[in-house]
Amino acid sequence: MKDIKLPCKIFKSHLVDAFFITPEKLYREFRTIIEKARQFKNGRIYFVVKRPRSRFKKVKLRKDGFISYKYEGQSMFSRSHVTPISNFLFGLKSIDKRIYPSSEALQKKIVYVEDSNPILRRSNPDEDIIYVTPSKGTIERKNRTLEIKLLPSSLSQFEGKQIDVTLFSYQLLRETGDSNVKCKIYYIGKANDLKERTDGHKYIQQTQAECGDDEEVYVYFFTPKFDALNINTNGTYCVPKDFNNITDEEKVLICEAGLINYFKPELNKYHKNSDITRSGTLKKLSVNNYTHFVSHCMFDEDDYFFETDIVKRNGDHKKTYSIKKLTR
Repeated sequence: MKDIKLPCKIFKSHLVDAFFITPEKLYREFRTIIEKARQFKNGRIYFVVKRPRSRFKKVKLRKDGFISYKYEGQSMFSRSHVTPISNFLFGLKSIDKRIYPSSEALQKKIVYVEDSNPILRRSNPDEDIIYVTPSKGTIERKNRTLEIKLLPSSLSQFEGKQIDVTLFSYQLLRETGDSNVKCKIYYIGKANDLKERTDGHKYIQQTQAECGDDEEVYVYFFTPKFDALNINTNGTYCVPKDFNNITDEEKVLICEAGLINYFKPELNKYHKNSDITRSGTLKKLSVNNYTHFVSHCMFDEDDYFFETDIVKRNGDHKKTYSIKKLTR
């Protein structure tokens, strides 16, 4: 905010609790699960995004605890990618970071077994061995996933418990070092109820219809968060008393307008090319003498490096709008 002169009164929006899913999984496969997820229930902003299609040509959990895989499009003479399975398991909530402080430490404790037979898992529980075995999974996802199970020692108090893990092709793509996943935004919207808003969404359907054979559509969901500061000439600051006078609905609309105006997605119509500081959407900021609106979208994973025809691919997108005072 170096370009903002003091004194000033700033309203800022940013996005948190991000996750994404294909429309097929959203509508059918994971519907009841997704509807219960905190990110979905609190999500008010969504992006319709087109990404490169990722499918396995072959994928295998090796006996040394590494994953070997190749993607469609790789030539028959190209080498398979090889990645330690701990790179994916370490982020699971069920992995105790006190016992396994790093993915390297976790990898040393992983032992491959052909199946879940207890005879194959008779290690001393104090050794903290995690057994991994291939799994078929409950849902057929041809060429898109690797299904595995995590199992404890059959001598431990947790015998009988297992963790089913699904690794998707796009997750492993990050490990190749050359993913540079293109996440092109085609539409930005807001919703009071994501379930109702995304059912039969015409822009999701339109983006799907315009996909090439090597592309697919994902819907990204976010929870918008808001801050406000009143900064004096000497640098002291406080939260404006009128911040709570702006309703949640008004805040979400302001956030949506800023994102649309910045990214200018192909399928959006309103706010894309207009001066949003003169729009009715930002009127509440003008009325309360806010001098600036800061729209911020920042994530550090490749899956959230967004772009459009106007905006270059990046993980950090930020724009500051100067709010014009209302003239009587």
